[in-house]
Amino acid sequence: MLSLFSLLTVAATPSIRWYVPGSLNVSHVEENRNLYDGLNYCCGLFKIDDNGVMTNKNVTEVKDWTAKFQKLGLDVFLVGTPSEMSILSGKASSASGALIDFVKSTGANGVILDYEPSNNYTISHAEHYNTFLTSLKAAAVGKNVEVGMDVASWGILDHLDIYEKSNLDIYTSMSPTYTYSEAVAPKGVQFVHNMSAVFKESARYGIGSSASTSSGDHCTFNWTGSRLYPWLTQLPVPAIDIWRCDIDHPGESDADFLDALRKWKSQS
Repeated sequence: MLSLFSLLTVAATPSIRWYVPGSLNVSHVEENRNLYDGLNYCCGLFKIDDNGVMTNKNVTEVKDWTAKFQKLGLDVFLVGTPSEMSILSGKASSASGALIDFVKSTGANGVILDYEPSNNYTISHAEHYNTFLTSLKAAAVGKNVEVGMDVASWGILDHLDIYEKSNLDIYTSMSPTYTYSEAVAPKGVQFVHNMSAVFKESARYGIGSSASTSSGDHCTFNWTGSRLYPWLTQLPVPAIDIWRCDIDHPGESDADFLDALRKWKSQS
C-alpha cells in the first residue's frame, strides 16, 4: 500500500506540529509535551484585502500568546490568508513586507499561507499565487522568518511544480492526507510521493486528529491509532501537521491516536 514512500525516505527526527486556536491551554501542551514540536496558530491571524492592505490581530496579544508556548521550546507559526482579488490583481505582493514585519514583531517563527480559492482553477491563477509567495519569501530574507503554504490535491493547490519555484521553507498538505481513506488510496500515496520528490525536506504532511468519544465531537478523518502508526513510519519526510478536528472547541484527543504518535516519536 505504501511502497512508494520508502523510495525517498529522509533520515530525520519526527516532527509534530498542531493547528490550534488561541484558546489552547498551556497545561494541555505541558502534559503532552513530547507530542508537540510546534504550533500553527489558526486561523485568520492576518488578512490581505482586495486592495493589498494587510490587517492583523493585536500584536501584543499574539506576541504574548507566542511567547508562552515558545518558553516550552515550541516553534509558532501564524496562519492567515490573502483575498483572491488581491492575488489575481497582484496587489497582495505589496503587503509582503508588512506581513513579514508583523510576524517578526510577534516573535513567531514563521507564517503559513492558507489560501483556498473555490473557483478559477487555472494555471494562471496558480502562477499569480506563486508570484505573491515569491514576493513574501523575498521579504523574509534576513528577517529570520520562515514562510510556508498549504498545498492539496484539488484546485490550484496541486501545482507543486509551480510552487516549488518560490523556494518556501514549508509546504504542508491538506487533502488528500487529512483523511485516512484518501491518504492510503493510490492518489494519496502518489501525492505524498510527489511532495517529497518536489519539496524534499520542506514537505510536511497534514492529518486530521481523532477526538475521544467523551468529547462529543464527531470527527470524520478516521485516523485510528492502528491505521496511523504504520503510515507515519513510512513517510518520506517524518514531519506532520495535525488539524484538530475539534479546533473550534478543543477537548481531548483519542488515546489510541496519541499513543500512535508517542510510539512514532519514541522510535526516532
